[in-house]
Amino acid sequence: MVLRARPNPGGIAVNGEPRYAVVVVGTGFGGTLTALTLAREFQRRDRGEQVLMLERGAWWTTPVGTVQDREVETAGFLRGKGQPVQYWAPAENFRGFVDLYTRCFRRRKNEDGLYDLTVFGRRGLLGVAKSDGVNIMHASGVGGGSLVYSNITIQPPDLVFDDPRWPRWDKPDRDGWFALARDAIGFGALNALDKADPNRDPQTPPRRPVNTGLSNIVVRSSGLDPGWRAPRPSRAPSSSTRPSTPTRLPPGGPTTCGSTVVACSSSS
Repeated sequence: MVLRARPNPGGIAVNGEPRYAVVVVGTGFGGTLTALTLAREFQRRDRGEQVLMLERGAWWTTPVGTVQDREVETAGFLRGKGQPVQYWAPAENFRGFVDLYTRCFRRRKNEDGLYDLTVFGRRGLLGVAKSDGVNIMHASGVGGGSLVYSNITIQPPDLVFDDPRWPRWDKPDRDGWFALARDAIGFGALNALDKADPNRDPQTPPRRPVNTGLSNIVVRSSGLDPGWRAPRPSRAPSSSTRPSTPTRLPPGGPTTCGSTVVACSSSS
């Protein structure tokens, strides 16, 4: 994100070039929530400031009806605005599987692909990469990582933030921000920000929630216990101090899993 020291009113051309108060690079959860928060504040200040969001990828939509697009009109609307549009891979059949590794894979001469991979490690025989255990999937499209994160929203356990290598973060404050994030994902960022604003006029209702289609996902996955394991102690503890076995998911795991383009399987 680039902030200009002395912003001009957003969208007003200077020497033929548009000028914006803020430029946000990326349209994932982080970029979108940042842009919405700033735009909300700019609206309050009423100085004509605007936010410009930049995204390298295309819009991804579906050829079948969804919660937000029951009439399947999104693709046509975007094309009418001159926007690049791609369809999701077909679900639950071999064609969709092939589609994931061909049309949806972002590479040279296919810059509008949905995702690419970074594998950390060394190149071995015939250039095959030997992973060191850390691989990163990058999304490329409007919506950022939400396009490929497989409908999984799990708050990190306290043992992560209690590690002394992290800066001290008060648990009630931490939980409050995670709750705000879940609310924003499930019901819309502006509605969540309005409800959490301590300076909001009680007589002014928050903006209406948006049916994002993610509220059930957030509720379902955020409450799961993924079986986090505490860090291994440096010395073997005695039987009296040995940590208890972490709770695991029940046999079979969750059966209502993500159904996005890169979906998790049952019990994952």
